[in-house]
Amino acid sequence: METTSKNDRFGKRYSAAEKQEILRTAERTSVKQASKEYGVSDVSIYNWQKQLQQKGLSALEDGRRQNQGGKPIPDWKRKKVLGVKETDPGFGPSQIRNQLRREGITISIESIRNILKESGYELGRPNLPKKDYIRFEASRPLELAQIDICEFYIHKHKVYLVVLLDDYSRFLLNFALLEQCNMEKIEQMVTDAINRYGKMERILSDRGFVFHGWRGINGFEKFLENMDIYHIHTSPHHPETIGKVEAVNKNIQKELIRQVEFNSIADAREKIEEWLWRYNYYRVHQGLDGLCVPADRFHGWLPELERGLSKLIEGGIDLSQRHVNLFNISLSGGKLELTILGRKAYIIESD
Repeated sequence: METTSKNDRFGKRYSAAEKQEILRTAERTSVKQASKEYGVSDVSIYNWQKQLQQKGLSALEDGRRQNQGGKPIPDWKRKKVLGVKETDPGFGPSQIRNQLRREGITISIESIRNILKESGYELGRPNLPKKDYIRFEASRPLELAQIDICEFYIHKHKVYLVVLLDDYSRFLLNFALLEQCNMEKIEQMVTDAINRYGKMERILSDRGFVFHGWRGINGFEKFLENMDIYHIHTSPHHPETIGKVEAVNKNIQKELIRQVEFNSIADAREKIEEWLWRYNYYRVHQGLDGLCVPADRFHGWLPELERGLSKLIEGGIDLSQRHVNLFNISLSGGKLELTILGRKAYIIESD
């Protein structure tokens, strides 16, 4: 059998005979060796082994799924789905669907689930019931910001990640990665965000010792008072009040901190900054109708987004023959450029 490259596994279909040959190679050598030789992911091989053990040879038959209309899912769509999953491993089917919608690509959640399953990804149960909370949202950028701290370790050394988020847009205004909960550095992080984007009217935090003085006003509260920023604390034992920023902390731990071994705190800062950039300018957000990224709301790009999507739909653009995203954001020569459907929409001077 002719070997394939790693990149060829996107959209590649294997017959039952081919799967058996790969499994025999994995048994004779190792899963890693078989993966390298045939260009199949380790996850797929482990999944085939499990299927074979549980259901026998019939489980290895090509179970290529079809969409609801009865037509096979095009390979180019499969590649798009798996490409998003590789780039953002924490994405589930609905997030992948929304990310592709931003490029003008439509595909059902069920089709995405089937593609991921066939490629060896294990998926949780869909539509799990969620606890109902009273939802709130600011009405404009910088009306309200949320701040929170999460802890993790770099080579057994505890560090503190402080994140500042705009409530209305979910745009991440700034972060600080500290070796100690240094109040001055947290205040400087907030000050830097104000100098870059403008002053927020209110800041919402929990009642942790950094943000709340149980015996009188503490340093952070005094700092906000001097900045004329109104400080709001969550109610005791109600951390869901700052759920938006806590969701960011949860995602960055799942998708980056637990996946990467940082060489140093400087290395961690660089990789966290890259993750936050993608979060702000690339990743669609479930809380923003599933189609917008935080930057769309924060920078006021929503009208351009709507016009761009209308043009895309009305023009009937065949995205299978195009490799251009609806949006493209780049940083060049000290300027942040937003391009929509190949046309420059905004140019923002970078600090």
